[in-house]
Amino acid sequence: MTLSPCPCMPLQAGVIIFAVIDIVIGILNLGLFLLVLVGLLAIGLDGDFGDVDKGVAFLIVISAIFIASVQLMFAFRLYHGGKTKDINKCRSWLIATIIIITIYVITLVSDKDYRDSRGVGFAIISALAIYKIYEIATVVAFIEQLKWNFVANHSAVILGEGNHVAPYIVANDLPPSYLETQNQPYVEPPPPYHMEPISPEKRESSVALQLE
Repeated sequence: MTLSPCPCMPLQAGVIIFAVIDIVIGILNLGLFLLVLVGLLAIGLDGDFGDVDKGVAFLIVISAIFIASVQLMFAFRLYHGGKTKDINKCRSWLIATIIIITIYVITLVSDKDYRDSRGVGFAIISALAIYKIYEIATVVAFIEQLKWNFVANHSAVILGEGNHVAPYIVANDLPPSYLETQNQPYVEPPPPYHMEPISPEKRESSVALQLE
């Protein structure tokens, strides 16, 4: 069995709850970035973007919309994987999440303003990182549980297309070993079968006795 990071509930329920939270967060993020894009389009390329380059601003917003859409898609995939106990859907969410988190970490580390900042933004990012680490640990434990259940349910050999399962063969009466045969007392074998020829006189006398 696997160690469950959710001792208060089954792993399947924990994965489904995390998936629902991810769906809500993904919808909010996608809606927020779409509003930002609409605002940028309303300002237009001739608008004032401050110190930020106009093309860079559009590129950042479009990249954020793409990442939010991918996260939302995989959140739905994790939800269906948790409901149906589909290990492939859960594993695909795990791979995509690790890649996205890696991109976020590289972006934040390379951002000088973030390195110099201390306050609410840093606290929010730290809380999200702890949440994601706990979510990943729960999904990994759920995947291991599904693999364990698969091995346990398929330990017997299934014959054909039916539900006929080959019985377990337990060898209780094994042949004696060489040492056991050497320690056994010697038993003299019975004499070989022997048949003597019967003369005609003895045959006639035996027939007469049977008739009497």
